[in-house]
Amino acid sequence: MSETPALSIYESTFAKTDKTVAILVVQGKKLHVNKALLSYHSDYFNALFNSDFKEKSMPEIEIKDVKIEHFSALLSLITVKPMLTELKIFGELERLLELSDRFLITSLLILPQIISIGLLLRMSRTLAIHIYENAFAKTDKTDAILVVDGKKLHVNKTVLSYHSDYFNTLFNSDFKEKSMPEIEIKDVDYEYFAILLCFFHGNTMKPNYLVAEDILELYDRFLLPAVKPYLEEILINSCLNRFEKLRIAEKHDLKDLFKHGIEQITKDDRLYDIERYECYKNLSDASKVEVLTKMSNARDGR
Repeated sequence: MSETPALSIYESTFAKTDKTVAILVVQGKKLHVNKALLSYHSDYFNALFNSDFKEKSMPEIEIKDVKIEHFSALLSLITVKPMLTELKIFGELERLLELSDRFLITSLLILPQIISIGLLLRMSRTLAIHIYENAFAKTDKTDAILVVDGKKLHVNKTVLSYHSDYFNTLFNSDFKEKSMPEIEIKDVDYEYFAILLCFFHGNTMKPNYLVAEDILELYDRFLLPAVKPYLEEILINSCLNRFEKLRIAEKHDLKDLFKHGIEQITKDDRLYDIERYECYKNLSDASKVEVLTKMSNARDGR
C-alpha cells in the first residue's frame, strides 16, 4: 500500500480545523480558510463568499495566476500564525504588496516596514490615544464594544474569536458578558491593549521595539498566539543590545530571538565585560553556557 504524500508547509499551515469553512485551491494545493475572517479583511473575498457569484456555493474555489508560496504567505498574515520565515526566504515583500492590492487587503500596505524595520513613528501618548480611538471607531463590520479605562473600542466578534480562545469564550459561552452591550476589560493599559488588537482588526498601527515586551505580556493573558511571531521579528530587528534580547527571549520563550542574540556575540566580547550587564547576570545557567560557548567558538574562528 502506497504511503500518503506528506503535506506541504502551505497545506499544513492551512489544514482543516473546526474554524475553517471554505477551501481555496492554488496550484493544486488546498488551503482551508475561514470565510468570515477573510471577508472582514478583504472586499475581494467578501464579494466572493457573500455575493451571487457561482463560487459562493462551490465546495472548492480555485485561485488562478498566483504562486502557492506567495498566496499562502499573504493569507497567513491575516488568518493564522504568520509565515515570517518563509517571507524572508522568498524575499518577495513587493510581490505580497501586489497581491494585497489584487485581493483588496489594504491592511497589509505597511507590511514591509513592519517586517524589515519593526519601527513606528514615536508620538505623544495623547496623539496615540486619539489615533487608536479613530482606529476602533464603529463601522458596519464591528458588532461589539470593549471598554478600557473608560474608552470604547469597537471590534468584530468573529475576528477576535477566531484568533483568541479568551475572546471566543467571552463572546460565545454562557457568561454574562455575552449579552452585555459593552464589556469592560480591567487591569490593562489602554494603549497597549489597543496595539494588541490592531494586529487583527485591519489597522496598520503596530508597536515599535520599546513597547514590544509590554505587548508580549498581554498576548499570553488574552490567548493571542499569532501576535508572538510579529513581536519577535520586531525585537530581532531592533537596536536592543544582544543581552537584552537574550533576556527577553528567555523570559518569553522566543527561540529565534535567542538564536539571534547568541549570533551577535563576537570574538571581541570578554567575560569581564559581559558580567557587567545586569540582563546577563539574570540569565539562566543554561543560557550563560550558550553565551560562553559562543564566545569561545568566536575566538577560535568557529
